Amino acid sequence: HGPRFSDKDWPELLDKAVEQGFNAIQVYVIWNSHQQEKYQSLDWSGNNNLAKLISLAAKRGLFVNLRLGPYVCGEWTYGALPIYLGLEPGMEFRTYNKPWMEAMGNFSMQVTQYIRKHKLFASQGGPIIMAQIENELSIADDPIRGEAYVAWCGDLAMSLEPDIAWMMCNGETAHGLINSCNGQDCVTFLSSHGQNGQVLKTQPALWTELEGGYQIWGESSSHPSDYFWGDSARTQSYQALRWFERGGSHVNLYMWAGGSNFGPSAAAGITQAYAFDAAICANGIPHEPKFDHFAAMFSVLADHAYDLLSSPALLNGSIVEYWNGAAWLPASQQQIFFFSSTFAMIESDYDQADITVRFINPNFQQNNDFCILSLAPLSVAIINPSTCTFLFDSGRIAQSAMEYRRVDRIIARLRDEHKWSRYKLRLNLSETPQNIYPIEQSRLCLNNSSEQYALYETMTTDLFFTHLNILTIESERSMAFVLYIDKQFIAAQDEHSHAEGHINFTFTFKVGTLSKNTSYLLSIISENLGYHNLIGRWGASRTMKQKGLLGSVFLNGKPLTQWRSTCGIEPDYTQALPVHDNSPGVFSFFSSALFFTTTGRYALDAHALGRGHLQINGHDLGRFWNITRDSESRPTQRYYYLPQDWLFSSSVVHLTIFDALGGDPTKLNIIQSTLHSSPTPMLPDEVDSPASCLE
Repeated sequence: HGPRFSDKDWPELLDKAVEQGFNAIQVYVIWNSHQQEKYQSLDWSGNNNLAKLISLAAKRGLFVNLRLGPYVCGEWTYGALPIYLGLEPGMEFRTYNKPWMEAMGNFSMQVTQYIRKHKLFASQGGPIIMAQIENELSIADDPIRGEAYVAWCGDLAMSLEPDIAWMMCNGETAHGLINSCNGQDCVTFLSSHGQNGQVLKTQPALWTELEGGYQIWGESSSHPSDYFWGDSARTQSYQALRWFERGGSHVNLYMWAGGSNFGPSAAAGITQAYAFDAAICANGIPHEPKFDHFAAMFSVLADHAYDLLSSPALLNGSIVEYWNGAAWLPASQQQIFFFSSTFAMIESDYDQADITVRFINPNFQQNNDFCILSLAPLSVAIINPSTCTFLFDSGRIAQSAMEYRRVDRIIARLRDEHKWSRYKLRLNLSETPQNIYPIEQSRLCLNNSSEQYALYETMTTDLFFTHLNILTIESERSMAFVLYIDKQFIAAQDEHSHAEGHINFTFTFKVGTLSKNTSYLLSIISENLGYHNLIGRWGASRTMKQKGLLGSVFLNGKPLTQWRSTCGIEPDYTQALPVHDNSPGVFSFFSSALFFTTTGRYALDAHALGRGHLQINGHDLGRFWNITRDSESRPTQRYYYLPQDWLFSSSVVHLTIFDALGGDPTKLNIIQSTLHSSPTPMLPDEVDSPASCLE
């Protein structure tokens, strides 16, 4: 995902892809990153410069699979669709619907014209050899119009560029397009010949997403509420090799480099760092020992690519024998796949312990000599059967891959309070027009869809001073609200699940510190924690996604009316606060005195903040949130990657923070993270290892 990095990061990432042993990468087209507002021309600048990214890959000898979508899912807000589309009359996404097909067709045509202009298709001598239309479609979720839509997608793809291979992944596939697999384990996909029945018959076996998990605010690797957090290097290499030994010809690690959800890009509940357990950490350094383990595997596979691809696809291997402690017996959980006299893969699906097996190389049966090997649990070993030696073992990490240490060094402490300014939020926006009901946030911010905040205000006379007040808000999942009365902070609430659906927020509060008046200003800051990325599948809607205040708001059982609804929030520069005041507000740091080297990888340590947004020299770093992991004391994410070109884009460092919950900005630090060799193993092959990546 190009926009999850700075475009200045791309060359080094692609160099690492070559070092990893790849010969191809997948590139997504993120519609709502290229176009946010209706009638806006597609933006191909900065980290939206698709041609630059693909050309850089080509210069390194990498082929490209262009995942056009335009719905891409990807834990990206709204599945990468522009918000304005949901407000178009009659719009239903991802089905045989005229407004949707016109929009999808027009966008897809613009993208392919742009690609053709830069001569990037293989037929033009470019690196794009494959492309994908749509993403994970299911007719079961659309029984009436689904088949017609799938066929239309196939016709659209072939009309856009007939001279490359087109695919559709993990679901329905149009005639003539390749069906590919997504998931943690795609062996059953092979045994059933894909979802279209043609894989390993008339179509190659392509695995577009060997999935490695993602993270949700407030959760931990041991208790994820949705999907899974991550997998170890041993697990992912075991999955990949089980695929290749059965006839798979392509696998893509999703994600290999996750990056960061800059700006408003994170989907509902998704953290700012994307895919913590990818082979490349969010700040761009290798995630060891995973990176080296994968490099070793892909190196061996590349050396034996001819053996793999020229051999018949076998869904089952040959029988081996295992030692039960007393005798050799036919194994039911181990098997071997022979490709040549010097290349084979042997698999053990036993998960309890190492197991000893033996077999005879069929190419040397006249010798009647057994090869005896010890296999790790849940592993696939690549071996030379003629010499009975290991070429690679998914279940055993080389010691050298763990002989690293990550060094984190504080290079700047932003503690000088004279360089900080702190302001209250500007409330009581009397110039904003009134409506009887609050305006739903997607509509309210239609012309500023990157804005994730809205301010709702009304006057009320219905406060209780002698007992509790109850305020009820009808809204959506993955939202946060901060309540003020007469400009005084009262309470905050959030719901941060990776989901969508209506939900009520209830504030129960006292107002004993307020001055008694005849009426009171009630202000609600509404924060959109991301639109759900699912659309039209697994229960997700095909129509407009809503945010903010929906319907009526009740205070002590009475509906509140006459609302002022404003997209965005801003500081009140007439209301300065002491720098160490912990109340919510906007903080600004401006300094020309931060001198440090431009080498290394940098991150902001935001442990002293609450929840809000960060900007560095005008670039939106996305959401920060000091929310802890379940019952653990450490936050879900503490460190936020600072791209070098953003950090050093001017002679000064200008950091702007909106913190809805309040915090102490003078405790912020800028961290430099580097990876060094170690004389002893320091980095274990563990999911969510804090030693491997800054989190």
